[in-house]
Amino acid sequence: MTIKDFLIAPIYLMLFTLIAYMIRPYVTNRHTKRYFIPALFVRFFGAIALGLIYQFYYGGGDTFNYFTHGSRWIWEAFLHDPALGFQMLLEDGGQRVGNTFQWSQHIWYYRDVNSYFIVKIVAFIDLFTFHTYSATALFFALFSFSGMWALYSTVRKKYPEKGGLLAIFILFVPSVFFWGSGILKDTITLGALGWLTWAAMNLIEFRRYS
Repeated sequence: MTIKDFLIAPIYLMLFTLIAYMIRPYVTNRHTKRYFIPALFVRFFGAIALGLIYQFYYGGGDTFNYFTHGSRWIWEAFLHDPALGFQMLLEDGGQRVGNTFQWSQHIWYYRDVNSYFIVKIVAFIDLFTFHTYSATALFFALFSFSGMWALYSTVRKKYPEKGGLLAIFILFVPSVFFWGSGILKDTITLGALGWLTWAAMNLIEFRRYS
């Protein structure tokens, strides 16, 4: 993390908070409203905490492999020539090609197609955060939260009498919002799983076909 994190991340934190307050009336009811903002903020906390622990305790790890040893070089390619940056975003990885080799040779996960897909997601978000770790992590946390909120809202409709317990188990388990909020594969998987369950329950359980 650098000085940019203290400049860019607070801007996105305020923006996401403002958007959250704006959409809360449309995605909550009188029973779930009180959980919405706290559940979002524990995701943000988990995303930043994961980055800090990996940087200052572990001294590296997957999250920095996706960012420092991954999306950084796509960002550098964009700064050199936007066309090359977009080319790297469209590449599948695996086999390095000549005109992007100068940057792809530094990407640790380039030959792993699945991991390079995560690198590309990080790099795309970097275009909006100026390659700022904590701000990009907030985007990951936001996606994870959206999936978990969709999951919680849908499951609560089926078990309305267990709303409080469901909120704890789905939204506020520390290990889940820590490992499922930062720049990791787990975050994308968790958010997507939440949306997949939401769609399946609406289709099968509640017979909503639109």
